[in-house]
Amino acid sequence: MDTRETALLLFVEMEKTKNFGSSLIRDTLNKYDYEDPREKAFLKRLTEGTLESLLTLDYVINAYSKTPTNKMKPLIRSLLRLSVYQILYMDTVPDSAACNEAVRLAKKKLGQELRPTILTKEDVTAKDVFDAVKAGDETAKEIAVEFGRYLGYALANLAAVLDPAVIVIGGGVSKAGEVLIPYIREPFMERAFFANRNVKFALATLGNDAGICGAAKLVLED
Repeated sequence: MDTRETALLLFVEMEKTKNFGSSLIRDTLNKYDYEDPREKAFLKRLTEGTLESLLTLDYVINAYSKTPTNKMKPLIRSLLRLSVYQILYMDTVPDSAACNEAVRLAKKKLGQELRPTILTKEDVTAKDVFDAVKAGDETAKEIAVEFGRYLGYALANLAAVLDPAVIVIGGGVSKAGEVLIPYIREPFMERAFFANRNVKFALATLGNDAGICGAAKLVLED
C-alpha cells in the first residue's frame, strides 16, 4: 500500500462526495486491515489528524499560496493539506520526506489528469475557446461551462433590475458565435425570476465597433 497516495485518494473522494465525516476513513482502514500495522497507524494518524486540522491547515496554506485553498483543484488542495499536516504535526516525518512525497504524488496524479487539448498557445481568446468547443475539445467545453455560469448568473441579476426584452452579447466574446448562447442561457434560466424567463439572447452584429457606431449616431442626431 502506498500510504500517502491512499490518504490522498481518500481526501479527493471526500471532496467529490462532500462527505468529510470519519466514516470514509474507517471504511478505508477496514479495507486495508491486512496491511502492516505500522502502515495502518500512519494512515490513521495522517487522515484523522488532517481532517481535524482543516481550518488551521488552510490558514497556513493561504498565508503562503497566491491561490487560496477554496480556488484550488481538489487534488492540489488535498495534497497540500496532507503534506502541511505532516510538516506541522508529525515529528517522525522529516520535512524533506513530506515535500518529496508531495512532489512525487503531484507528478503522478496530475500526469494522469492531463488531456489533449488544442488550447496550447500562450494567448488564448474567447473565440479560440469556443472554436475549440466546436471542434469537440473537452477542456474547452469545461472552460465554456464555467465562463457561461458566471456570465449567466450575472445577467440574471441584471435582468431582475432592468427587465430587458433582449440581452445582446457584444464585444470580443461575441466573436465566438451562436455556440456561446446555450452556455449562457442555461445558467441564466437557473437564476432568473419568472418574469425574466422570456428574455431573448442575441449577438451584437457590430462587434467591437458598436461603441463608435453609437457615438457617431448621437453626433448625427444632433
